[in-house]
Amino acid sequence: MLSLETQGRMSDVFMQIANAERQIERCRQQLAEELDFEPYTAFRRVDRGGNGYLSSYELTDFLRDNGILCTDADGYALLRLYDSNADGRLSYSDFMNAVLPRTEASLRGRATA
Repeated sequence: MLSLETQGRMSDVFMQIANAERQIERCRQQLAEELDFEPYTAFRRVDRGGNGYLSSYELTDFLRDNGILCTDADGYALLRLYDSNADGRLSYSDFMNAVLPRTEASLRGRATA
C-alpha cells in the first residue's frame, strides 16, 4: 500500500507530465501554423549525412546550431523518445510523429499538404 506522501509525489509526477505534454503540443501546433514549415525540408535540414535517417549526433548538432544548450546525452534521450523501432535513428515517419500536432488533425494535414 502506498503512503499518502508517495501518492502525492506520484500525483505530482503525473501533473508535471501532463503539463509538459500540453506545452509540447502547443509548440507543435505553432510550428505547423508557420507558412514556411514543410516537414520534409526540415527533416533534410537536420539529416546532414543525407542517409534518410537522423542520428542523435545530428539532432544534437542541429539544436546546438540553433542556440539550444544540448549535451550528447540529451540528443540520445530525444532520439530514444521518438525512435519507434529502437534502431538508434529517426526515420522521416518518426520525425513527423515528433514535430507534428497530435491533437489537431487539420494542422497536421496542413503542414503535410
